[in-house]
Amino acid sequence: MHRRPDLYPEPHLFRPQRFIEREYNSYEYISFGGGARRCLGIHFAFYEMKIVLAYILLHFQLKLYSNKPISPVRRGVTFCLVEAYQW
Repeated sequence: MHRRPDLYPEPHLFRPQRFIEREYNSYEYISFGGGARRCLGIHFAFYEMKIVLAYILLHFQLKLYSNKPISPVRRGVTFCLVEAYQW
């Protein structure tokens, strides 16, 4: 799915900004599969991510990599922070 050039131009290049440029539906971006073939470990994976994120936030002091201004961008029901400048 993620190697289809009609959905992902230049699919073999590492371009994380493509997920900011366009919003994909659940059948175009399949991190855990979609429909009847959904991953059985999806709930465990999300739980594991929460544990790791909690550990990092409790034990490390995080800071911005650069001083470029950032702005919130709405992605569905959540917001993510992106640099004000293009990648």
